[in-house]
Amino acid sequence: MHAGGIIAFDHSTAKALITALETADERVHRQSMEWSDAVNTAMDEFQGAYSRLFSNNAANEQRDRSDVCFHLSNVARQVEYAQEDARAEEERLAAVADWEQRYAAWQGDADSDPSWWTPFTDPQYGGLMISRPSQTPTKLPTIQADVAVRDRDRISSGSGDAVSSGSPLNLRSFVAIAERCNGIVEEELEALRTAWSSFRNDCSWVIIETFTLFDALAQYLEHGRLEAHWISKIADAFEVAGTGVLTNEVLDALAPALHATAMSNTQLLRTLATSDREQLAKLMNSSPALSNQLHLMDPGTINSWWNRLADTHSSDQQTTLWETLPEIFGNLEGIPYTIRDQANRQVLKRNIRELNSHLSSLASERREALQNAGHSPTRPQSVLLPIFAEERELNAQLEIFEQINRSIQAEDGQAPRQLISLTNDQPPLAAISIGDLDTATNVTYSVAGMNSSTKTMESWTDSTQNIHDEVHAGGDAATVAWIGYGAPVSPPGSLGVLHNDMAEAGGDNLAKALRGLDAVRGPENPQVNVMAHSYGTTTAAFAISQPDIAVDNLILVGSAGLPDHIRNAEELNADTVYAGHARDVYPYIDSDGGDQWAWMGRDFSSGHGVNPMDDDFEAMTFGTDSEAEGVGDPVATHSARDDDATGYYERHSESLRNIGYILRGEPEEMSDHVEKGPTMFQRSLLGPGAPYAP
Repeated sequence: MHAGGIIAFDHSTAKALITALETADERVHRQSMEWSDAVNTAMDEFQGAYSRLFSNNAANEQRDRSDVCFHLSNVARQVEYAQEDARAEEERLAAVADWEQRYAAWQGDADSDPSWWTPFTDPQYGGLMISRPSQTPTKLPTIQADVAVRDRDRISSGSGDAVSSGSPLNLRSFVAIAERCNGIVEEELEALRTAWSSFRNDCSWVIIETFTLFDALAQYLEHGRLEAHWISKIADAFEVAGTGVLTNEVLDALAPALHATAMSNTQLLRTLATSDREQLAKLMNSSPALSNQLHLMDPGTINSWWNRLADTHSSDQQTTLWETLPEIFGNLEGIPYTIRDQANRQVLKRNIRELNSHLSSLASERREALQNAGHSPTRPQSVLLPIFAEERELNAQLEIFEQINRSIQAEDGQAPRQLISLTNDQPPLAAISIGDLDTATNVTYSVAGMNSSTKTMESWTDSTQNIHDEVHAGGDAATVAWIGYGAPVSPPGSLGVLHNDMAEAGGDNLAKALRGLDAVRGPENPQVNVMAHSYGTTTAAFAISQPDIAVDNLILVGSAGLPDHIRNAEELNADTVYAGHARDVYPYIDSDGGDQWAWMGRDFSSGHGVNPMDDDFEAMTFGTDSEAEGVGDPVATHSARDDDATGYYERHSESLRNIGYILRGEPEEMSDHVEKGPTMFQRSLLGPGAPYAP
């Protein structure tokens, strides 16, 4: 179950998460006394219904703080236990490998001296047959933290008291301390999310069950911010009144303003249209939520506003916007893709430059540390290990960005490429269009599946180039290598491929991308296709089943299974649904070629067991491994492309040839799917005369 005796668990990453959890626990817990003192100060002279609301909220804050800190500490212990389990499994695998090596040596000797007692008596083999290490893998550790914070009330709701009163000075003293405490929580939350993301990527051997800790901490932070904002508004109101006394009815009227957006969408777009570079930078730095507000707007609204800028202001303002705020406009649906490409390339170059600069500084720091270490045998190690760890992390980040940079470089004769999205996730999400997405008449989104991430962006872009070359023969095309979600890794590294969580999140992201395409290209009505592989078919199905999404063709190959609630192709918003699949085979055991992994995703999933190849699903099926004459090479692996076997997107494969027919509007030319029956190994399991059900 472990390739090469290695499990997906990085101990330094786990240690970094433990440190982040323990640091957050300490810093958040340490605020308790300071927050309590600030509450006591505010409560001095604070009377009436609003005083009681504030006191109740303060009590809930203390309970929530205690719960969050408990779970921070508890998760740190769970990660430590996972480390212990990982070490045990690594030791077991090493022992198994050593035993197998000794066993192979004994077998060689046994061929010349076939005495059956040799392994028991020969000291060279050390009781080989009675010392075989356990073949049972260590039970996969789990991490969970199911925690929720309490609600807060900030309206008196018809309390018997008619008025409330308080000291503006005392209330503002609380606000100042609360904002400082909130800043610390925000710092720790960001550090935790970064450490957690790295842990999920580098320690996927661990099973993550229900985990709401960081969402709860984020909600705790939001309550803290709202509490400070609320008390600040009350202090202002008391000060304006002059007497420090107000009716509860007046104070109740403040509540809606606490949750209102700082600007309406119209105000925000108008401000962006008229601000210079300095004003834009200041606006977004002072109100980071405005970026999220932009991304939540309808892409059609964004596109109309963008196009009006050139008419009512000037195209110079468009340039000012994307050059000043490239991270926002490079990923904003509704913005033309040529603009997004320029913005994202700017961000990509900056990231590469900054990482190289940081690595150069670390190299200088390392050299200086060695020079200053003197003759101490331990000092160099204690100084250098943290530097080496940081260098490794930065080099990994740099390699991803350089992969993306190489992927956007078209070779001679190839269509130009556009970097249409680049996020700041770890690792980043990205999408690269081969061909001009602003003008193409035939658009295909190629959705990646299991084991995909921008760590292998070049490979997925090369696979997408193969698809594009098939489509381009039929006219002006753009084909998007889309890695727009966090995909699961294959078992045993993770069991995520058996669940729907990542596919649902990815489906939402894909649906947003398709809405953006419709906003930019809608009136021109290009042919829109979604091409999905492996777990990407699960993701695509979640997107295409959303009511406002529609595509011309949905093509599913090597499907890991569609969501259980989608029982028929008609339930997907595609004019035509196509499916292709090579024969199911057992991984590592079957010598015959075929798809080793897709059937496991379907058969063992907890929510996506629908096979689009089934007759009752009513998709149009096509051949991938029929071995008929003149139809192309048969697919012999689950991969899109593989150095050792023909994948679904391999040049000259039957699968890719049929995909080309579909995307060029020639489905009648497709070769038929042929059910090949069991492999020789599968027949041996079935026994003579046993029926076979694929």
